[in-house]
Amino acid sequence: MLHFFNGNLYSVFPKRLLVTWSTLLQAPHSPSPSLLLDRLVESLGLPLESAVSICKKLRIDGKVPDDVERASSVLGFLKSCGYDEARLAKLIAKRPSLLLSDVESTLKPQMQFLRESGVSGSVLLSAMAVNPAVFNKSVDSFLKPQIDFLKKYLRSSDAFDTAIRRNSWLLTANHRRNLGPNIKLLMSEGVSIDDISLLMIRQPRALTLKVDRIASVVESVKGSGSSRGR
Repeated sequence: MLHFFNGNLYSVFPKRLLVTWSTLLQAPHSPSPSLLLDRLVESLGLPLESAVSICKKLRIDGKVPDDVERASSVLGFLKSCGYDEARLAKLIAKRPSLLLSDVESTLKPQMQFLRESGVSGSVLLSAMAVNPAVFNKSVDSFLKPQIDFLKKYLRSSDAFDTAIRRNSWLLTANHRRNLGPNIKLLMSEGVSIDDISLLMIRQPRALTLKVDRIASVVESVKGSGSSRGR
């Protein structure tokens, strides 16, 4: 019977995948891989090969069964936030380490803060799926000052929502590097907050250029204006 089963299994799955599967399942003192593989396949409908790849990225071999419980808790929480299986599968494939997050101390505070910041639910879920680096940011040391900065210029809820929907990376692009200094430079040259807001919505990448390059552009514009005025 075992010989029959193995023979049929090899006829269905690629040999390379079966070798990987076998390695995961036979890892000594490691009940977690098979349990996590089952959870990923059953809960998210992931293809077996994708589930194996995620487990390998997490280096799950040798970890204790608590990892599976934590992963299950993460999946349950994200589903309760509104992620369907398809989007959740893409999110986990993009950021496998998310499965090892602590729901109570990390994910819940992040989600609660971002919802209270004014981003609409659907935009927030899409933004975090596209830019899962958000999940790596501390609420107090990064997200709060980042959101406060953005809302200084994106002063209406519609403007803030639109900017995040179009450019989810604004949530994780440290404003202290180029974004903040460039805005300060432009405003010192007379650019209004309304124009800064439009830039952040329509062409925010321009605000992340190196400060000296923005300064050069400003001087070039001022020079061309002076030439035309002669």
